[in-house]
Amino acid sequence: MKRINFSHSGGFPLEQETLERLQSAYRSELYEALKRHLSIKTPATIGEAINYIIAPATSEKQGLAVIHQIEKNAQGEEKIEGILYPIAKGAQDSCLKTTRTGTSLVYGTGTFQTAYFDYEAQYISQTDYNNADRSGTTNTDALTVYYYELDDFQIVKDIAAIEAILQRLQNEIDAIENDIATVVKPKISAIESDIANVVKPKINAIESDIANVVKPKINAIESDIANVVKPKISAIEGDIANVVKPRITAIEGDIANVVKPKITAIEGDIANVVKPRISAIEGDIANVVKPGINENTNQINVIKDTYLPLDGSKAMTGNLTVGGNITVNTTDQVEATKSETPLLVLKGGNKIAKTDISIKALMDRLIALEARPAATGIPVGIVAIWGRPANQIPTGWKEYEPLQGRMPVGLYNPDFQERGKQFVQRSYYQNLTFYFENGTRIWPFDTLGKAGGYVAKSLNVDEMPPHNHPLATDSAGTSDMNTVVMEGTRNNDEGWSDTNTTGSRGNGNSFPLQSPYRVVQFIEYTGGSDPTIIPSTPVKLTYSFEPPSLIVFEWEASIDNNSGIRYELWSKKSGEEYKLHSTDSLVTRNFFAATNTTYHFQVYAIDSDNNRSLPSNELIIPIP
Repeated sequence: MKRINFSHSGGFPLEQETLERLQSAYRSELYEALKRHLSIKTPATIGEAINYIIAPATSEKQGLAVIHQIEKNAQGEEKIEGILYPIAKGAQDSCLKTTRTGTSLVYGTGTFQTAYFDYEAQYISQTDYNNADRSGTTNTDALTVYYYELDDFQIVKDIAAIEAILQRLQNEIDAIENDIATVVKPKISAIESDIANVVKPKINAIESDIANVVKPKINAIESDIANVVKPKISAIEGDIANVVKPRITAIEGDIANVVKPKITAIEGDIANVVKPRISAIEGDIANVVKPGINENTNQINVIKDTYLPLDGSKAMTGNLTVGGNITVNTTDQVEATKSETPLLVLKGGNKIAKTDISIKALMDRLIALEARPAATGIPVGIVAIWGRPANQIPTGWKEYEPLQGRMPVGLYNPDFQERGKQFVQRSYYQNLTFYFENGTRIWPFDTLGKAGGYVAKSLNVDEMPPHNHPLATDSAGTSDMNTVVMEGTRNNDEGWSDTNTTGSRGNGNSFPLQSPYRVVQFIEYTGGSDPTIIPSTPVKLTYSFEPPSLIVFEWEASIDNNSGIRYELWSKKSGEEYKLHSTDSLVTRNFFAATNTTYHFQVYAIDSDNNRSLPSNELIIPIP
C-alpha cells in the first residue's frame, strides 16, 4: 500500500506524481482489498457484470453500492471498473439512479480539461425508472447518468449480519444435536431393544416353526405324493390301459359285428316287408274302404233328406234306435272338445241342441258343492269361543291366534261429548274407559286390533293414593328429641330432618290385576278349504306422502279360508284403470310424476286360488 508523509515542515511539494500515488492507493489497493474481502468479481464483459449493495441507505445514513461501469483511463482506453457509489440518505425503493459529475480546471499549459469526477447515487421509484431516458445518448464527461433496477443487485451482508446468520445456524445445529441426543438416540435404543427382545425372538420362533412344523409337513406331503398319489395315478392309468380301453375296443367290436348288422337287417325288413304291407293297406283303403264309405254317406243323406230334414219340416215319429253316436250339428253353439262332451238340451220348438256346458264341468261343480260345508249363514272371519280341545275344532274353523292369552274388549271410540262426560266424573273411577299416562289421556279401546294390558303390576310412588304418616313433634324448642316439627310452627333450633324418618314398609311386590276368568280358545270361521270362496275386502286403505315424490299406502289384512293372500294396488286416471303393484305386505309405495292430476286408488286381495276380493275403499288423491 502506498503512503505519503505530510508531516515534514516547510510544506509538501504537491506534484502530479504525488496525486497519482494518492489515487492509486485508493483505487488500486484499498478498493481491490475491499473487493476481495466482499468476493466482488470483475467481469470480462459488461453483460456479465454483477452489481452489489454494500450497505443500503436509510433516512439517517448514507449507503454504499459497487456498480460496474465502462470508464476511460488516462490513455483514453475503455475498461470495466467497479465504482464505489455513495447512496444518498432516504427511504429504500425499487430502483437506483447513479450520477457522475465531471469538474474541469485550467492546467499550466493553458488548456481547460476535466480534472476530477464526483460519484453519487439515489433511490428512485419504478415509475421514475420507467419514465427516465435510459439510452445514455446524452452522457458526457461533464454528466453521466445511469438507471438500475435493484432486483438484479446482490446484497453483501456485513459482518454483524453474517455472525447473526452463523449464530442462528449454530442454534439450529444445537437444537438438532439436542433432538438427536434426547429423541432420536432413545428411539434408536428402543428400536434396537425391540429388535433384540421382540423381533429376533419372533424370527427365531418363525425359523423354529419352519424347521419343526412347516418342513416336516412339506416332507409329509411330498411323501404322500410319492407313496399314495403317484401309485393311485399309476393304478388309474393301469385300469385305463388294461380295463377301460379293452372294454371300449370290445364295445366298438360289438357295434361293428352285432349292432350294425341288426340295423341293416331291420332296414331290409322295412324295405322288403313293412313298406309292401303299407302299400297293400293303402290300396285296400283306396279300392274297398273309401267306396264303402261313399255308399254309406249317400244312403245317410237320402235318409236325412227324406225323414230328418234340418229345417224341421218333417218330424220323426216313433222310436229311433241308434247303435252308434248321434252328431248334432249346430252353428250357434260352442263346439265341445274331445275331453269335455257337451250336454244336449231340449230347446224351444222341441229342438235338440248342444250347450256350452259340458258334462265334465257340470260334474266338477257338483263335486265342489258336495265338498263345501253345509250353508250356515256364518260370515267368514267371525270369531267365537271354543271350550273343547283343539283337536275337536270343527271343519271350516281354526284357532284365532291374536287372542291367545288375551281377553277381548269391545271397540269403543267415544265421540267428543262422551269423552267430556267421562272426564268430568273421573274422580269416581266408575264406567271410565280412559287413563292418564305422563299427563296424557289414553283411550285404550279406540282402535280395532289394538293390544295392551298387564297380568301383574308394581306401583310406583306417583301411582300410590295420597296418604300420610304421623310423626312426633317438639313444640318446646328443645333438642331433647330427634323429631320433625310441623312447617310454620318450628323454633329456630327445629327443622326438617334429613336422617330421622319413619320406618320403611313394603316390599314392592307385584299383584294380580285379572278379573275372574276361565281359559277357553277363540276360533275363527274360515269356510273350510273351498277354493271358490273369495277373500274378504281389504279395509281402511290410507295414504301419506314421503318426500320427495312417493305416496305410501297402508291397509288392514284381508281374511280367507286359505293362506297365501297377496294384494294388488290399482289406479284409475282419466277413466283408465291399471295395476301398479303386487305385494305380500300391508304397505306399498308408488312414485307420482304427473302434477295437476287427480288419482283414484283401490286395493284388491287375491288368494292362492286366484280368487279376487271386492275392491277396498277408494282413495282420491289430487297431486298439485
